[in-house]
Amino acid sequence: MVAKRFAVDPGHPLPALDRGGGKAFAASDTREASRRVYALVHKKGVPQRAEVLESLRISPASNVLNPLAQEVVRVGPKGPTRLVSIIEAPGGPPFSDALKGHSVSSHILRKMVVPAAIKALSALHGRDIWHRAIRPGNLFFATPEGGDVLLGECFSGPPGLDLPAVYEPLERATADPHARGTGGPDADMFALGATLLACYLGREPGGQRDSESLVRARIAQGSFWALSAGQEVPGLLGLLLRGLLNDDPEERWTLDDLIAWTESATPNRRSLNLSWTFARPVSFRRQSFSDRRILARELAKYPLEAAAWLRSLDFPLWFQTYITAENMTEKLERLLDLRADPDLSSTHHGDHALVARACAMLDPFGPLRWRGRSIAIDGVGPALAAAFAEQDEQAIEDMRRFFDNGVMPAAIEIMAERNPLAHRTAFDLQQAAKTARTEQPAKGLVRVLYDLNPALPCLSPAFKGLWVGTPAALLIALDRTARKQAELAKMFDAHVLGFLASRVPECERIAARVGATPKDPARTLSAIGDLLAFLQQHCKIAELPGLTERMGESLKPLIGRLRSRKRREECLKTLKEEMRKGSLVRLRASTDIVRLSREDTAAYQRARWAWERLEARRKHLLRKVLPNDPEAMALGYRGASVLGVLALIATLTITFIAS
Repeated sequence: MVAKRFAVDPGHPLPALDRGGGKAFAASDTREASRRVYALVHKKGVPQRAEVLESLRISPASNVLNPLAQEVVRVGPKGPTRLVSIIEAPGGPPFSDALKGHSVSSHILRKMVVPAAIKALSALHGRDIWHRAIRPGNLFFATPEGGDVLLGECFSGPPGLDLPAVYEPLERATADPHARGTGGPDADMFALGATLLACYLGREPGGQRDSESLVRARIAQGSFWALSAGQEVPGLLGLLLRGLLNDDPEERWTLDDLIAWTESATPNRRSLNLSWTFARPVSFRRQSFSDRRILARELAKYPLEAAAWLRSLDFPLWFQTYITAENMTEKLERLLDLRADPDLSSTHHGDHALVARACAMLDPFGPLRWRGRSIAIDGVGPALAAAFAEQDEQAIEDMRRFFDNGVMPAAIEIMAERNPLAHRTAFDLQQAAKTARTEQPAKGLVRVLYDLNPALPCLSPAFKGLWVGTPAALLIALDRTARKQAELAKMFDAHVLGFLASRVPECERIAARVGATPKDPARTLSAIGDLLAFLQQHCKIAELPGLTERMGESLKPLIGRLRSRKRREECLKTLKEEMRKGSLVRLRASTDIVRLSREDTAAYQRARWAWERLEARRKHLLRKVLPNDPEAMALGYRGASVLGVLALIATLTITFIAS
């Protein structure tokens, strides 16, 4: 049961509503039986668009399947806990099912689909929300008979995750599905154009071409002609599709242009005429390339050969010869860093980094290309989440090196010379790179994972089968885990510390202390106590009996090492009393093991010094005195001197009296 209202049926999957971010299941509204809803069980490693969810939940958009509720629940009697969203369900099938080789007439597209899309996108774009999941499979009829048209949900995964490349603008189509980035309204307009084209053709755009040849065709012929496979689309619909599928984002039709088209007005768009063509064909691997973007793709495909080829060039002269529309600046030359010496290391990191920088220069509006990965500038966070979700150590290591100075930070600076998006995001990505390269507790790559994915749950292995999406949920999960985990320090791995430092910045310093002294159990346990006490207060959780008991059990051996019997007995008595109350704040205040150890050590040292002085004095007094002992001789001389003086005084006194 979600939100004490919506019943989920895990035994009734709905594959037509599955998304890259989760699996769909039947659901019902127990208060309003006639309302159509379905449940989406989210995948743990896929970050959702939480800000989109919250906006649509509070204020539903017209002609969109809006979320109604979201809660972490247990799926099945003994299943794992998962995040489950309840979403409005369509009454009719998706357009992809309705098509199946049958085209939709231009009249229906103009009278039904386009007006519905205008309503939906006007509602979304007015809030600066980009749908980023428009395709025939996510376009639904409102009723079994047809009726109105609805756009499916758009928050369960990263933007573009569910879109085939043909529905993405050219600059994002070549990025990996999980790393296509947020984009903007122009990406929605392109996806709408490709969806209308698919409806008109009755099939997927692009024909039978493979992905590589289709990209080349789109670059050479333009997306409209490549996706339509040369089939003419006459009349006003053809005009609309040419406008929506324009490869120049500045020239592509906007929502206002689409509205004007419905009113039989022809938009007047101005092209910037960006040139991607070399002044003369470039030869690489015995192939000739006229377009910079295609050469960038080829260099990324064969990085080691590309690095050798790049180093063989007199690059400033080559640049002036082949890229005449731009100037080779000192800054660009410095960022490219074309060193003559090859990288002889086993990983060839320098070669791969060089190719990443060269691809950024050739295709500044395209994705970042790195070791077989293509990552949109605004898709770095989801790309990192995908690497951790794969649980592939090599993929994670590749992403770690991606943040090295010579890779992503340099490539972003190169792109920023021409790409406004790169210029806007450069600072944030540079900061993320610095954090990723910092080898300190609560920093590093794991911290960047949570910083760049604010809605991602904690992926710590300690929480297998649990969905931990907030600091409060993490504390409760730790409280349950503490009953089974023998060692408290092992529960605070890099994911737990990185997640907490990212979600609660105020506790970053305390979290950093937890892993700073792994060989000092007392300091580590003290830092854990400080962190847990702070979080219990911050999250306003009254009792955490499991953690309090585990903390107490962990403190007992350390208290047992105190040398003062009185202090030991008093601390153990206090500890036993506080363990029963479940308050880490009170436990921490009364049993600060570092302070107690410091006071105990100081008191022991003072007592030892006093004992040593007394022992030395005792031994001194009990020693055997010999006639030739220097001190005895000195005392004898002093005693003899005193007696002599007294005798002299007595003699003088007697002599004086007698006289």
